[in-house]
Amino acid sequence: MDRKDLKITRARLVANNKLELQFEQAIQRDGARPQSILGLMNKSDDAFTTNGNYHCWYNGPTADVAALFGVDAEGLVNVKDEKELNIVNPKVQDQDINLQITEVTEDYFNDYEKDNASAWKSRGANGELIKHKGKKIAIRTDVVLGAPKHIFLEADAPVTVAAQPVVAPVSAEVEV
Repeated sequence: MDRKDLKITRARLVANNKLELQFEQAIQRDGARPQSILGLMNKSDDAFTTNGNYHCWYNGPTADVAALFGVDAEGLVNVKDEKELNIVNPKVQDQDINLQITEVTEDYFNDYEKDNASAWKSRGANGELIKHKGKKIAIRTDVVLGAPKHIFLEADAPVTVAAQPVVAPVSAEVEV
């Protein structure tokens, strides 16, 4: 996927006759690896210049979603039924839509972010938490009209633990 493309990738039927759409976009973060020789050696490789694909699910009444994006619930009978879509760069009110990333610290977490560690930014799936000035970070993803105004917080340096020297056990017995 071109990093500029926003895609609507799936539709899912949810409660109250609503249709939920999954939006996906690769977000380029300027200077994603500015100090990394590996990053500089791979500056033309998207894996090194993007923070990956971000996803966002939004839902609305089926008729409203159909009017806005031309997606209907045809073939979706039960709640949680899904269908694959491939809508690239849809426009709303003659404007591009984009994902907008907003990183916030724990001082500004909503109830969901407070209670769900999966919302916290980490180094890999089960890696160390990434913090900003010692505070946990959550990532909020929204769909916006026009150009996004991302807010990326500067991450603290990773915590490193100094290796402890290995000491051979001392025997209590002494031979004379």
